[in-house]
Amino acid sequence: MNLRVYIIRRLFLLLPVILGVTLLIFGVLQLLSPYQRVAAFATNPQDLRPENINRTIQLYHLNEPVWVQYQIWLGQIFSGNLGTTKDLRPISTVLMQRAPATVELAVYSGIVIVLGGIWQGTVAARRKDRIPDHLTRIFAISGWSLPTFWLGLLLLAFFYGGLGWFGVGVVSDPVYLYTHGPNFTRYTGLYTVD
Repeated sequence: MNLRVYIIRRLFLLLPVILGVTLLIFGVLQLLSPYQRVAAFATNPQDLRPENINRTIQLYHLNEPVWVQYQIWLGQIFSGNLGTTKDLRPISTVLMQRAPATVELAVYSGIVIVLGGIWQGTVAARRKDRIPDHLTRIFAISGWSLPTFWLGLLLLAFFYGGLGWFGVGVVSDPVYLYTHGPNFTRYTGLYTVD
């Protein structure tokens, strides 16, 4: 099969999958009553007072039929309104602020994963059915199978808590103070580029 046809077919199949996932999540949320779902829209404790709950339900159309709520929600998504955070900042703004660090992390971790995978695959292929091959297979299957949040906590506890090698946060404290100081100009939002 032609690669271009395959990619186009997969992109066309992506739309029904996204639609199905949003319908499923939206449907599961409908199992909660409007009074229970209002907690997701509360921005401060006053929103949860009995006199304000009905106003919030009306504001976010939580008492409408499910298809009307879904239509309103899709309209908001397509118009670029992703909602607000608990401190009332637009989610689209927060995503744009966090995107450079996410891209940077994905690129650098991808480089390490690809180079490490090529090296491990080469070692395993050269020593087929011997101890290095078995160890590489166990390491690869374990790394793929473990939940990333759990493995991340283990690695953080080992390298930061046990060995004291890395600090907690995006960068070390001196780098953070320098990059957030008055003499530093951010152009891309990427720490290593700026």
